Amino acid sequence: MASIELLTPDEVAEILKVTSRTVRQMLEKGELPCIKLRPRIRRVRRDELDEFLKGKPQGSADPVPGPAALADYWNPPKRRKAKP
Repeated sequence: MASIELLTPDEVAEILKVTSRTVRQMLEKGELPCIKLRPRIRRVRRDELDEFLKGKPQGSADPVPGPAALADYWNPPKRRKAKP
């Protein structure tokens, strides 16, 4: 039987070139599959990490929103004052 390689969040962070905090957030959100050994101890299977990386082509970062998309952020609708 083949052994399964389990990675810690710190090891995954090193592979993905992100912080371990980012990896932990991804695990909490379910963006990256993991095995929960205890409530605060999680491991990522190496083969599942490889599948995750195959699903995300390199350089496929989320696009940066343009000025039109940010217009609502910078100019939110004005709130009406409550009537007395």
